Amino acid sequence: MGGHKGHFVRREDTTLDYKQKLRITAITTIFMIVLGVAATFAPPRPTQALPVFTRRYGVPCKMCHLVPPMLNSTGLAFEANHFNWPNGNPPHYHDGISSEPISGLITNFSTSGQGQETLTEFNALELFASDGIRFPSGVNGGYWFDYAAVTNGQRAGGLDGAFASLPLGGKRGQLAITAGQFAPLTYQWDAIGDLTNSHPAVFDNGVDNVTFDASSPGVRLEYYNNRGKMTANGDYVEVGVPFDGHLNLNKDSSWYGRRGAYVHAFQRKGYTTEGVLYYVNGHSQFGSLIGTQKLGRYVYLLGALGSGHDDNGSENYASAEATYVPCSWAALSGRFDSIKGSVNSDYPTATLTLYPGDKIKWLRISAETVQQKGARNNTVYAYIQF
Repeated sequence: MGGHKGHFVRREDTTLDYKQKLRITAITTIFMIVLGVAATFAPPRPTQALPVFTRRYGVPCKMCHLVPPMLNSTGLAFEANHFNWPNGNPPHYHDGISSEPISGLITNFSTSGQGQETLTEFNALELFASDGIRFPSGVNGGYWFDYAAVTNGQRAGGLDGAFASLPLGGKRGQLAITAGQFAPLTYQWDAIGDLTNSHPAVFDNGVDNVTFDASSPGVRLEYYNNRGKMTANGDYVEVGVPFDGHLNLNKDSSWYGRRGAYVHAFQRKGYTTEGVLYYVNGHSQFGSLIGTQKLGRYVYLLGALGSGHDDNGSENYASAEATYVPCSWAALSGRFDSIKGSVNSDYPTATLTLYPGDKIKWLRISAETVQQKGARNNTVYAYIQF
């Protein structure tokens, strides 16, 4: 199944003393042990947006994807059920190495931009692990792990995502808690399933250095009324607290300083969603209206409006995106972003996603142009998925 863009955020704080760093390392180590124990005792189930799913169950990528990594209705239900097969009756899985919930992604790119020379180089090798966790009571949890094994020009060991979700209440685990490192905005719009490499300005800016499409340490309570059913339709509510820092499997790891709180609520019916996101941290606030819609047979729409203010000033954002998916191996995405306030910028983005054919899903090519004034660039990405 499809891959993931990988946003390797690095923050270093030289003010941390030795004891603080030891505590941070201990927290990271304990969390990774919890993930490892979960992976050991969880019965095999499909992994989210990873090629191992097809190896394990012998089903095509299009069972969960329109064009990988873009999700279809089955994939959306799978994600909303914490990486468990929604109806609890998955296809027969294959034993052996293919059943292990591990996959990988190698990224190479060539880019040319405003005022810079063309650059072609290897970017990253990422390893992924994801699976569901079934408890004796019959309710399900799950985990996601994204490890940067090799990165260009950065220290290896970064975790773009490392979280576990556990059920708290409800006969089907409708109320759950998620802790670790994740992007605050998910289920209604998820960077993992997005075909563009740059993201909508509404989600990519935010306030107080908190963005809603990039992973950061945090904890959230989430409610989904139809969890455990063969559908992604229903009502969703998430309340979360992001923290400063970044989880890594190296000495750069840090987790400290709560940064406000957010709530995200929306309703889904097929590809039609209507939702609201609100974040507050003292005098800093951010609010957004988000909606999605399917138009005809092949076009998928996203629209979002946002407004926020912090110590750096006030900004208003608008993003409108359309993705045309004529088949399972090609898609064309176009987006227009508008930023008004202390910074004013209106610019289009276009992305072409291609696979060599319907049967070959290990290689994905993505060509993208971003025409933002002062930062125009054209980039071609080659993803090897295994």
